[in-house]
Amino acid sequence: MEKILNSSVIGEYMFIISKPYRDNWRAYSKIFLEKIRIPILNKDEIEKLRMLSKKEEIDEFVLRLYEGKRKGYFNYLMDYLSGKYKREFRKQF
Repeated sequence: MEKILNSSVIGEYMFIISKPYRDNWRAYSKIFLEKIRIPILNKDEIEKLRMLSKKEEIDEFVLRLYEGKRKGYFNYLMDYLSGKYKREFRKQF
């Protein structure tokens, strides 16, 4: 779960929904963390995620988790992001 929470997908989601403070510092309080839906992974997905160590690989894996068979989770996250962000983020992978 740590790798999912530290991914760019969740990072961007948190950046968008969290409250900005001075110098663009963000508070990730309980109210924002409670809104994150973590997908249930099967054994193969858990093992694959464990084996990944590069940030880019983890980000791609997490994006595909939310985008793939779990459309509801991905849409839930992406509802908070602008259309411009969606296009730019997808181009990275």
